[in-house]
Amino acid sequence: MHCPSSTHITANCKSKQGNDYALRGCYALPSAKYVKPKPISYIEFKRVCGSLTYTDKMPGGSFSLPAIVTCPIGAKLAGVAGTPCENCYALKGRYQMPNVRSAQALRYTFVKRAIASTAYRDRWVSTFAGYLNGQLIKARARVAKLGKPDKQSMDLYHAALAAKFRCGAGGLRILKGGAPIKEIPEQRELGLSAIQAKETFDALPPIEKKRVKAALAYDKAKYFRWHDAGDVFSYDYMVLLMDVIKATPNLQHWLPTQERATVKRWIKEHGPLPFNLTVRISSPRVDVHPMPKSNDNVLASSVSSTGETPGAVCPAYTRGGICGDCRSCWHNEKPLITYPVH
Repeated sequence: MHCPSSTHITANCKSKQGNDYALRGCYALPSAKYVKPKPISYIEFKRVCGSLTYTDKMPGGSFSLPAIVTCPIGAKLAGVAGTPCENCYALKGRYQMPNVRSAQALRYTFVKRAIASTAYRDRWVSTFAGYLNGQLIKARARVAKLGKPDKQSMDLYHAALAAKFRCGAGGLRILKGGAPIKEIPEQRELGLSAIQAKETFDALPPIEKKRVKAALAYDKAKYFRWHDAGDVFSYDYMVLLMDVIKATPNLQHWLPTQERATVKRWIKEHGPLPFNLTVRISSPRVDVHPMPKSNDNVLASSVSSTGETPGAVCPAYTRGGICGDCRSCWHNEKPLITYPVH
């Protein structure tokens, strides 16, 4: 089925049928009888857009690109002392593994092809949006079938996950069945705490654990982050990803970026940001916390080495680095969110 460009969104999308159609990545209702679009598989998504990245620490997927190469401002800041980009996390650890770097390079190749070719652009946008919307439909149906879990059950899951991520190598060995006596006291305590938290969650009735799993899958489908590595490297790319955001109205998107000028240009030429997008402009200096000044729903984030900030401190670092039930980065209730140096 042909999916016209996002500039042809129709008012009919407010109807039940129209919303269902828009959910699958198409932007306008067909003039003839409605035909349910075929769901887009992850295999097809990977052929057109590349893969997505997922982690237990954070809800939702993310689209990761090569750091520095796709960071016009970040590349300059990387060579400046006292900036958050000086010790960029996306240039360390697992981000340097060959399979991760290859996946990032492939996504970047597909994006550049979509920018260069109108035909491929339409395919890239409709495939990206169609896959995200399809995952949300499936996850929402699963929750509707099983029912929602109790809040206490979700809290137990997040507590067990936080206890696991607080563990170092020794604690994880204990969690996997290793002998506590072989580990240092600190890791022994963390490992035993993680076991206790896991056993508490595992004691829930099987149907309740299924509900928790379904609710987590729904969260992963509902929230999306642009660029756990990389940034908005050009205005054309900004327009491209904004088409995906507008075509996925039931997802909540978060775009952290250093590219202030690109965001301002898009707003100047296209108007207000989509209602389902939160842009957070990153402070260029550690321990500098500028509050957002515009009325365009462009918010802010910063990095602190002391924990002091006029904004809200990210709570993930007090619970093993996981978001838990916090979704503040994706919403606009907190104008400034500050993260510890990492």
